[in-house]
Amino acid sequence: MIMEIERSFSFKIFFILLGIIFIPLIILLLYILKIETQVNATENTTVFLLVSLLALVLAIIGALSITKPLYNRISKYNEIARKIAGGMFELRLPIDSEDELGKLGRFFNMLTKEHHEIKKKGVGEKLFEREKIQAILKNIGDGVIVTDNSNQIELVNSVAEKWFGITQKESPKFHIEDIIQDEQLLELIEKVKHGENQNDEKVEILIKPANLNKEIVLQAIATKVISENRKLYGVAIAFRDLTKEKEIDRKKTEVVSMVSHELRSPLTSIAGFSELLLDENLTREKAED
Repeated sequence: MIMEIERSFSFKIFFILLGIIFIPLIILLLYILKIETQVNATENTTVFLLVSLLALVLAIIGALSITKPLYNRISKYNEIARKIAGGMFELRLPIDSEDELGKLGRFFNMLTKEHHEIKKKGVGEKLFEREKIQAILKNIGDGVIVTDNSNQIELVNSVAEKWFGITQKESPKFHIEDIIQDEQLLELIEKVKHGENQNDEKVEILIKPANLNKEIVLQAIATKVISENRKLYGVAIAFRDLTKEKEIDRKKTEVVSMVSHELRSPLTSIAGFSELLLDENLTREKAED
């Protein structure tokens, strides 16, 4: 389609220029042949110059009358095409003729419309996928934070919002080190980005959320986030609350310690009495006492 328009347009320009250049020359040549039969050379020279000037003026006027509208249309097309390339896909080239430029404009408008529809569809699908991911993350019990390759926070679910005191809307203003200063976790994130976390290493961090009056223990595990072109996009960090488990373990330890102490006391007394009873030098009176 484009090659056909280009070929037709080239032929048209060629014949227009051919006419502009050669028609005045042909007229001039015929006039020269006509005046060669005349006697007065001075008058012939004057007439020759006047005819040459007239032919030149006609050629310039003809060229301007043809090329100026063409230049204006091309400039307008170029201006709109630049705006479309900048993202204003709703714009269209004005079609005011049926010539080659008009055909080119229609073809360009058709391509722009198709590109816009494809882009809208792609953006819609991406928004749908993002909303689906956010809905899943919102309804899981673990906290999740996703960062880009420079550790800037891109996504945070509702659980992590409560724990770390930031919202999804304001999260792009922060880097992960702005809200978590635990050295082990920051080292783990760097290991993941460089592919050095081979054994699914986990770390535990201690935080005190603003909405709670106590500290909580979180277990963190990190994994790579890979983009569609297989490049590293960032890191996803999942946080699991171990506070209750740690509390249960602490109480178990306290119970075992207490029972062990209580059992140890009577056993010590029994062992002491047994030694006395088994003492051969112990008299009957002392034993009764």
